[in-house]
Amino acid sequence: GDDPKLLASSDEEEEVKPAKVEKSYVPKITGSVKGKFAEMEKQRQEEERKRMEGERKKREAQDNMEKAKIKKELAQKAAEEGDDTILVRVVPAKSSRPPGKIKMNFEDMEKNREEELQKKAEEEKKRRYDEHKRSFREAKRRSVVQQDEEEKPEEKAQVTPGKLKLTFEEMEKERQEVRRKKAEEEAKQRLMDEKKAFEEARLEMGEDEEDTQSTKEDKDEVRPGKLRLSFEELEKQRVEEVRKKAEEEAKRRMKEERRAFAEARKSMLVDEDDEVLMALLNLEGSKPGKICASFEDLERQRREDEHKRAEEEAKKRLEEEKRQFAEARKSMLLKTESQEALNPRKLEINFEELLKQKEEAERKRKAEERKKKLEQEKQEFEQLRQEMGEDEVNESADLVSKEYEELTKLKRTGSIQAKNLKSKFEKIKQLTEEEIQKKIEMERARRKAIDDEIKEREAERFQDDEETETTQARAEELPFKQKVDMRARFEQMAKAREEEEKRRIEEQKLQRMQFEQQEIDAALQKKKEDDGDEEGSIINGSAAYEDEEDHARSGAPWFKKPLKNQSVVDSEPVRFTVKITGEPKPEVTWWFEGEMLQDCEDYQYIERGETYCLYLPETFPEDEGEYMCKAVNSRGTAASTCILTVESKTTLV
Repeated sequence: GDDPKLLASSDEEEEVKPAKVEKSYVPKITGSVKGKFAEMEKQRQEEERKRMEGERKKREAQDNMEKAKIKKELAQKAAEEGDDTILVRVVPAKSSRPPGKIKMNFEDMEKNREEELQKKAEEEKKRRYDEHKRSFREAKRRSVVQQDEEEKPEEKAQVTPGKLKLTFEEMEKERQEVRRKKAEEEAKQRLMDEKKAFEEARLEMGEDEEDTQSTKEDKDEVRPGKLRLSFEELEKQRVEEVRKKAEEEAKRRMKEERRAFAEARKSMLVDEDDEVLMALLNLEGSKPGKICASFEDLERQRREDEHKRAEEEAKKRLEEEKRQFAEARKSMLLKTESQEALNPRKLEINFEELLKQKEEAERKRKAEERKKKLEQEKQEFEQLRQEMGEDEVNESADLVSKEYEELTKLKRTGSIQAKNLKSKFEKIKQLTEEEIQKKIEMERARRKAIDDEIKEREAERFQDDEETETTQARAEELPFKQKVDMRARFEQMAKAREEEEKRRIEEQKLQRMQFEQQEIDAALQKKKEDDGDEEGSIINGSAAYEDEEDHARSGAPWFKKPLKNQSVVDSEPVRFTVKITGEPKPEVTWWFEGEMLQDCEDYQYIERGETYCLYLPETFPEDEGEYMCKAVNSRGTAASTCILTVESKTTLV
């Protein structure tokens, strides 16, 4: 065994074994230590309790002494003044509660108080945050409207605490300005291009189209979609709709063009020697059918690119705004908290007053601006409509049809200049696009005019209401409070209107039911009179016979117990019961609103001798209406009706 590995293993075994043996002999003393501690604790508690008991006894003895003293004094006083009512007021100085309990209560109270304070602080913080948020939104909305240059510095000087808000407004304004300029430049560029194209077209065709051009210019100047930039979502929806329309129109147009092109090509005698014509046909590719297809592809590509670009821009802008808003809010929260620490009340009052003044000024200015704008737009719109009269549209339509005629004449001429054909196709496309654009613009202008009018009316009403509110409101009330109250008032008015409408509908229903009831009664009566061989028919138990014996003799059905009007709570069951006599036994059917009900799970027919029932296990609002029980046998017919009203649970609560 000189091998070191073996030696090592044997050593390890020797070391491990005794350790295991030792472990098993460790005495378990944990339990006894625990016991000692418990005993000590018990002893300490006992001592504590004894001490407390002693203290309490001492205190009670003292209290008793004091009470006796007070009683004695009071008795003396009563004896002196002869007034017994004083004696009634003896109240024990302290309740005999165990002393440990008081401390507990005090702690609980303290905890509750702290929690309440914390809650209050949180609520205050939330309220302030909401206010800031609201003011932020206001600011953003205001920033969209173009502000006069003179007013800018004035406002800057006025608002000291909300500096950040102002900068945010400015940024927004800058962004708007940049976008506006860009749009204007694009419009100008487009106008220039269109002018050039029109010029070329006019030179070739030798027709005067200045009128159309001038209207086009006007149309570019008046851009009604401008004001609605702030309502971005609405705008987006509207643009989406317009785009869809335009796409459909374009598709339709493309089909027409393709058809026309095919016809033109069919009817065109291709002259192999005519180099110009061959060049035109081979312009887009070797195959003659290629022109149309490639034109479509290009158009589609262009549209997709534009769409993508617009989406990306919108996304970028949204991200930027989000980021700015988050930053602003963060810094604003920090700022307000630090300012609160310095002077918590003063700032708030100052901010609110400033806001009040600013809003007042803003509202007046807006109202005036709106009026001016509306007037201006009305005039412009009128002018535009006059200029863009019927003759305009007809002219463009005539042009298009002329172009198509020329294309079909190609067969006779046999040859055509490439440039001329191409420019004519472009012109056709341009004209149809122009028409679409015109329609879109007109629709947009009309919508805008309506929107503006509604806005103005609302603003005026809002202003009137607010003025009446402010006169009633106390000076210390916040400006936000009034708006909330107003909303409540509007809601109240709406509710009242709704209830009135409901009541009116209910009355109408009732009247209609009564009228129908009368009609049914009259019809049944007439039938009874007409059928002389049928000895009698009874409606609603109002018999043609004087007494029961007559009925028994005749054998015609007769309601001993007719139906009564009922009302039931929504989803509750309901049972209609009648008693009918007749010989032979009548056949009984139930009807609802003039339609016969089949015996089924929802409408159960029950029959017990002379008693007949219709049972509805569950009712719904649509079960409301007129129910009729009809009894028929060979001797006659009788019917009884009633009205069921279903009340909703909410009205009862």
